[in-house]
Amino acid sequence: MALRVSCQGTYISLFRYLVPLAFTTVVVDIGEQFLNRSIAQGANAVHTLAAFGLAYTLTKFFMAPMEEMKQVGLVLVHDHRGRQKALGTVIGAGLLSAAFLVAIGKTKLGIWLVDDLHQVDGITGSLARQAFLYLCGLPALQGLAWVHGGVLLQWHHSALVGAASLADIGMQILTVGVLLHTSLKCFQTIAIPVLAAYAGMTTRLVFLVCGYYYYVHRRLNESKETTSEKMPSKPLTVRRILGFLWPLALVQMVQKISRPIINLFAARTAATVSSGVEAVAVLSVSYPVAHLPYGWLNDTRALAPAFQKVRRLSHFQPCVIGL
Repeated sequence: MALRVSCQGTYISLFRYLVPLAFTTVVVDIGEQFLNRSIAQGANAVHTLAAFGLAYTLTKFFMAPMEEMKQVGLVLVHDHRGRQKALGTVIGAGLLSAAFLVAIGKTKLGIWLVDDLHQVDGITGSLARQAFLYLCGLPALQGLAWVHGGVLLQWHHSALVGAASLADIGMQILTVGVLLHTSLKCFQTIAIPVLAAYAGMTTRLVFLVCGYYYYVHRRLNESKETTSEKMPSKPLTVRRILGFLWPLALVQMVQKISRPIINLFAARTAATVSSGVEAVAVLSVSYPVAHLPYGWLNDTRALAPAFQKVRRLSHFQPCVIGL
């Protein structure tokens, strides 16, 4: 009887941990719908939707390694020095990603990648390169947010991580609602989803950093008794972070590159340039909706590191397979 109660308590804890975490993934797809809605109500909607779809999906490819910083915070960051190393890694990788996005937006690389390779018209190509330039700071913000999110998950504060995602989408909705009543709607529609994305990600970052300092910061290494099992055998270094990160980042980048490839085939195989632009615009609206039912399953990877002391964690595997 005691064993049965223990198992039930374990399952309840796992679900309480997983549901807010899965919500963070669902919110991303919901938020993208609000970004698309802001474009659809502006001028030149089809060209702008296609341009933002091309730019945002490829920017997500550069953001993929930053998304895996959640795993770094969850598994490797156990002290203040480790957190500093993780943040330094994020800043370096963010600057590298920003350099690539600026190069696409300002050099001939962008003309080849957007206009020539996708065979879109000049209006769509120009708007897409402009969006690449605007989005260059987003990867670093996401990485900084997820380092702290991963540490919070390590200490089982998944509800706080889910609340940060809710604050993210709430700020996006608020920003879109405000900007749709400005002149940007008519003259610079592409700026509305970009500003909304920045507002949402900044809100998420502030929320997670505040949660980290309130709940976790003072508890890291507060005594040898509480950290002896959490401390790694060696001090955390950038080399160790990169060695841990690159396989995860590679898998994530392979997943993220699939949508830009779909956009490429949709644009190039269309009968005319205008129909290719329309196809990319339709994909920009429909893909996040199709991703909603299954995208959150990737977050089940965080169960094992967070519940590594639970002996009967393997009993939860059939539940995950069923979901």
